Amino acid sequence: MHLKLRIFKDNKLGAAAFYFSGNLINSALPLMLLPILTRYLTPSDYGIVAMFGVVISFYGAFIGMNTGAAVLVRQFQLDPQRQAQFVGACLWILLISTSVFFVIILFVHGQIEEVTQLPQNWVFIAIFISVTQYVIGVRLTLYQAKYEAKKFVLLQFSQSLLNLVLSMYFIIGIHMDWEGRLLAQTITGAILLLLSLTTLYQSKEVTISLFSLPKNDMHDALKFGVPLIPHMVGSIIFATTDKLMIGYFLDISQVGLYTVMAQIGSIIGLISVSFHSVYSPWLMSKLGSRNKQDDCLIVRITYLYFFIMLALAALISILSPWFSLFVGKNFAIDQHVFFLILTAGVFTSMYFMFNNYIFFSNRTSYLSLMTIGCGIFNLGASYFLIKANGLIGAAQATALTQLAFFLLAWFLSHKLHPMPWMKALLPKQWEKN
Repeated sequence: MHLKLRIFKDNKLGAAAFYFSGNLINSALPLMLLPILTRYLTPSDYGIVAMFGVVISFYGAFIGMNTGAAVLVRQFQLDPQRQAQFVGACLWILLISTSVFFVIILFVHGQIEEVTQLPQNWVFIAIFISVTQYVIGVRLTLYQAKYEAKKFVLLQFSQSLLNLVLSMYFIIGIHMDWEGRLLAQTITGAILLLLSLTTLYQSKEVTISLFSLPKNDMHDALKFGVPLIPHMVGSIIFATTDKLMIGYFLDISQVGLYTVMAQIGSIIGLISVSFHSVYSPWLMSKLGSRNKQDDCLIVRITYLYFFIMLALAALISILSPWFSLFVGKNFAIDQHVFFLILTAGVFTSMYFMFNNYIFFSNRTSYLSLMTIGCGIFNLGASYFLIKANGLIGAAQATALTQLAFFLLAWFLSHKLHPMPWMKALLPKQWEKN
């Protein structure tokens, strides 16, 4: 049976086309804003916006203690009532960890301001945005796990559209430069936070005990999430080291130029995320069966995905001169840097084909060790390559690190959950299935 028919025969993937197309449309909205931002903001302004994103990413590794990642896994292991209690326990962890983290930032905000060039008020506002991202993420995860595609896409679309409209109003309408972009993110986060909490409560997907802590569920969530903190820190190093090093060795305007190229290159990641919003729940539902037929199908999907990502990157690279017109003369695309950014994006998208095996095996500590090791490598590579080669050195370091991360994830996933990576390609295997 053909691969496409085999996939869509599964009733659980009936909303796959809606997920994928909806995610692509939603993901296109921030790119629509890009040519506006690059014509109303200077490279230095855009650099500050990028640094705000760096701070939010860093906070997100600790606020909530990564327990949101456990919600998807437990959705397939608990009955609805127990799952609601588990989500409530995660929200308790969010509240406690945010309070502790706020106190810590009170003592170190000066160092953060110095490194990122962000004003003090935005250093603290970033904590609130990290909280909103956690709650919205949990809401989206539950929609995803229950295959409620329309609600999933609608929430994502509402967030992106509101962010876009508010950004245009603040930047173009009342000339707020970079602060307008950050204010739009803050207001959007606040509105979607309230909406997410309301829908969780109304649908009885969360049960919160106000007078006693659900210690067992909190312990379970922390047991899953805490080992992921080094992994998240390593991932943040991947995502932010290049910008921090560029700002240190070059200047904030170069951070803005590099970020614009990275945002265009994120087309690879946007398509990958759209695919995985459908694929990840389906994969989780199949891994426990240890069915040889399903395993062969999964392997073939993986290799097909690799080919599509490589072809897409080649196409986007060819279109790079057009992207220079898209973003304007102040943010002209360096084709060599852009090609390396795309290459790194492809390796990242390939990595995501293997991380679910590690999550399913509950061996997230291994993933954390791997991520920290690659993060340290990225720090060293970025330091020497940016110092030696300038802006292109940042892209070189990122591409090399993501290649290492992808290969290590493939190796580790096979050790924890062996799959027929070679046998599934043999004609006899195809005939049997």
